[in-house]
Amino acid sequence: MICLACDELTKHKTQTIQKRVKQTVLDKIAPKDPTAKRPGFYVLLDKPVGGLPSNDGVGRHPVYINGDRLVTFAKMVGGIDDENILEMLRTAKGFRKLVHSVGVSIVGDLPDKVVTFTLGFSGELGSGGSRNSMKITTDGTEHIMVMDEQQWSDSDETPQEFLFELVKPKDIATATVKLYLNDGYTVPEVDPDPPVAFDTPAYGEMIARSCLSTGNNIRIKRVLQQLRDGKPTTIAFLGGSITQGAGAVPSQEMCYARKTYEAICERYTPDHGAHVRYIKAGVGGTPCQLGIIRYDRADAYIIRFCEVIKRLAVDRLHIVGDLFDRGPRPDRILDSLMAHHQVDIQWGNHDVVWMGAAAGSPLCIMTVLKTTLAYNNLDTLEGGYGISLRRLERFAQHTYADSDVSRWLPHADQRTAAGDLTAAARMHKAVTVMMLKLEAQVIARNPDFDLQGRDFLNHIDFAAGTVDYFGTTYPLLDCDFPTVDPANPAALTADEEKITAELVRSFAESERLQRHVQFLYAHGAFYKMCNGNLLYHGAVPMTEDGAFAAIRFEGTARSGKQLFDYCDRRARQGYSAPAPIYTKIRDDNPTRYLEGSSVKNSLLADGCVIEGSVENSVLFRGCKIKKGAVVKNCVLMQDTVVEPNCNVEYVVTDKNVHITEDKKLTGTDTFPVFVAKGHSV
Repeated sequence: MICLACDELTKHKTQTIQKRVKQTVLDKIAPKDPTAKRPGFYVLLDKPVGGLPSNDGVGRHPVYINGDRLVTFAKMVGGIDDENILEMLRTAKGFRKLVHSVGVSIVGDLPDKVVTFTLGFSGELGSGGSRNSMKITTDGTEHIMVMDEQQWSDSDETPQEFLFELVKPKDIATATVKLYLNDGYTVPEVDPDPPVAFDTPAYGEMIARSCLSTGNNIRIKRVLQQLRDGKPTTIAFLGGSITQGAGAVPSQEMCYARKTYEAICERYTPDHGAHVRYIKAGVGGTPCQLGIIRYDRADAYIIRFCEVIKRLAVDRLHIVGDLFDRGPRPDRILDSLMAHHQVDIQWGNHDVVWMGAAAGSPLCIMTVLKTTLAYNNLDTLEGGYGISLRRLERFAQHTYADSDVSRWLPHADQRTAAGDLTAAARMHKAVTVMMLKLEAQVIARNPDFDLQGRDFLNHIDFAAGTVDYFGTTYPLLDCDFPTVDPANPAALTADEEKITAELVRSFAESERLQRHVQFLYAHGAFYKMCNGNLLYHGAVPMTEDGAFAAIRFEGTARSGKQLFDYCDRRARQGYSAPAPIYTKIRDDNPTRYLEGSSVKNSLLADGCVIEGSVENSVLFRGCKIKKGAVVKNCVLMQDTVVEPNCNVEYVVTDKNVHITEDKKLTGTDTFPVFVAKGHSV
């Protein structure tokens, strides 16, 4: 196998040929400039352009200059480092203030061809802006577009593109674009193609770095003899963009690798390459000395290699509790753990609360929200698990708009914290109040918990602004409770019940959260024995003399291992217990089709009464189409009534809509008429 890695040589030869052809043409026909040119700089230099096929047969090659592209061209090609000039290139106004004219020259395969050059701007909000064009011959002559002589729009916002339109899609050329400046602006002159300093130490160092092996002609002679003998031989080309075929049309047939292979086969093989295998392994952006391992794969390779080492070094990973509420984005940590080959988890109290929230416990959900809001980690809920807090935010904004929520501000650096901390503080207070209400309900339902002393809402003296905690009275720091009824403090308001129900549904429907919680159940437990060690999170209830304390639940006292096993079992039962299914039942008569009715290509639910005509439509339950009414291409939701002699086409109604007699409603297939719920038209 012979490997030809010669991108640098090919690039040098290509550039030399281009310069020679261009200079020859210019020497012959390019006119001499009678006056000194304005200062300017290149933004494109010998840029290969090839037409993309279009319906009109013209080959178009756009060079986009929006965003930071033109600035980058000015830096890299023109050598511009003046920040003022670079900033002016970002806007249409600055561009026309800076640039006097645009010089464009094109060199093609034949000097008599014509290319259309267009300078385009974008308008407001990305709309189309001004476009001005000029014809350019492909003989290398520079053509000038003077900005003041063109028609420009005041609504232009940014430079958009240089567009080159070639006669045929297969045509190729090289384009050079130079921006000449208005009076008052200067830039240093930069040689666009400085001579190579072959005798400098820098050039020698570059060659030393680039050439991995000088090789010898003995190996080449052996390969050539092998080719002459007709033996099977593989010729592979490694390299970057040139090897890949950049600029060659078509690239697979006209690239230098293919041409070199064909020349070798023709010259050195008796059977014109029948026994020669050809491989082109060029990848754009890859230098020839790194033909196999690309730069942009190095990081990924190192990461994967380190992961292998880590897996070999760490046989098993033990997580002893609390993946949640210990910093931002625990969801990403769980994604990493799920990819680990051996991991076990001992649930922490915060993990269990999140597991309960995923199981649909309103109290656990409010506890999760309180902790999350207290530390402004909303990205976990909204970004990580797709749980919307919009309704909660609107409720908190409305309910606590006039409240002092400074005590409820999240524990975060206000200088760097993301989002509105005041809004987070209002939500923090709102969920805390709802959590206290739900705690009171849970404590009342479970006397075994022996937590009656923590039923804070029922121990508040709202008139005095104090709370009793196990016999000691404390003043309240915040006495503003607009949603708490002192006569029944544990009762949720109607709005709070709606918010709670929506959050329960959101937690239950979050696929990613459910996947993570299922992983916690599958790979986790309340405790684990490993190598003679007891792994658990938190504390074990103990008596003063050091014995296991007995905790009574459901009429049975348990301690030690029995208590741990009971808690583990109940946690699993809580998540896997079948959830109730809520639905509305509306038993109704089948649809009735009265005399004179007509129904074609439609879907009708039960309870409808049809006296008129229905075509290409969907009718929900209980819709009534009266005599003489025509319904076409419509969607009518529940209990919609269309009175006699109506003509309704391309209409969508919500529930309980009433279309009055002799009414005509007509939309289109792309813009139907919509009637809101309960309206009469």
